[in-house]
Amino acid sequence: MTTDVPSAARLRILVITSYLPGVGGGELQTALQVETLARRGQMVTVLDIGSNPGAPSREVIHGVPVERVRAPRWPLMEGVVAQAGFTLRLLRLLPRHDLIQFNHLSPELAITRWLAARFKVPLVLVVWGSSRAGIGPFGPGWRHAQARRAARKVRHVVALGGETRLNLLARGFREEQVEVISNGVDMAAFRPGAGDPPADLPANGPVVVSVGRMVPAKGYALLLDAWQEIAGKSGQGTLVLLGDGPLLRDLEGGIERRGLAGRVIFTGLRRDISFWLAHADAYVSSSLTEGMSNALLEAIASGLPVVATRVGGAEDVVTEGENGFLVAPGSARELAQALQRLLHDEGLRRAMGERARMRARQEFSIDVIVDRYEQLFRRAVMENGQPER
Repeated sequence: MTTDVPSAARLRILVITSYLPGVGGGELQTALQVETLARRGQMVTVLDIGSNPGAPSREVIHGVPVERVRAPRWPLMEGVVAQAGFTLRLLRLLPRHDLIQFNHLSPELAITRWLAARFKVPLVLVVWGSSRAGIGPFGPGWRHAQARRAARKVRHVVALGGETRLNLLARGFREEQVEVISNGVDMAAFRPGAGDPPADLPANGPVVVSVGRMVPAKGYALLLDAWQEIAGKSGQGTLVLLGDGPLLRDLEGGIERRGLAGRVIFTGLRRDISFWLAHADAYVSSSLTEGMSNALLEAIASGLPVVATRVGGAEDVVTEGENGFLVAPGSARELAQALQRLLHDEGLRRAMGERARMRARQEFSIDVIVDRYEQLFRRAVMENGQPER
């Protein structure tokens, strides 16, 4: 395998990840990155290790070839057969590529690292999530432990935000090993005033939007408590929650009890999120834990001032008093106070929204982010074959 790739040369990149048609934040972000690389002339193949039942074992999605491992559903043997199928697929694909990008810490990482070393193909690991102890791949279980051991031996590790990087260093990763590259956002798809306003967009007073799955980690019960405090002091403003999930019914059931009828709208799962953001007045994230939130990036790209809890990548996206406010996770009082400042000051919302859009363009545009990935990929290929320090 060559160890010197000129900046103009096309790279052959194998991306191992969970992928479309899955629609989680990681899958959608990876698809945006992969499609941008392909448009730039890089040769990208995706090996999908996610759960996409019914999806074909091979297909082309937006010009990118996607292969999937499919194991027969045999009791007790499904995992073994899947690992064997993955290994065989990887053995076939590895010689055709200059570099592997592996997303997340999963059981497939250990065999990927071992084979990549044998074939002398450099490996870049992208760590999704916060990397907090006890959460996801940093939780209990031998499979997680195996993946963590393999991850600590990968030469190039990407953290999606500053907090994730610090958590990785606390978990035994090396300073020189970890680089921060955020998620990116499509600035053309998310912009102020884009498209027609949704038909059910409230017309009376400021609209505050939040996007996410209705799960405990998103802190929506806390957000409703904050909105109840706001409703008791002011009659203006509507909170719109876009998303579905296991807590949706319970959250809807708490509206009457909190006296919030007519002040909160649950839309369920929507495909027109960009239009809601384009015509809203502010964005709020009440998460208790988070990695790098795609929705937060889409909000600032849409020119919205943000109130966000100080978790995950929020501090990388929001500068206090410049393009929004940061509050302590778990504090309904702080959420309410910050939201009230925006609700009561249209000039402040407009100024912060303009600075938010500018920051998105300069730091988080998908083109800026893919530039950084390409630089890392070329560096990794050029370093390939050099001994670890």
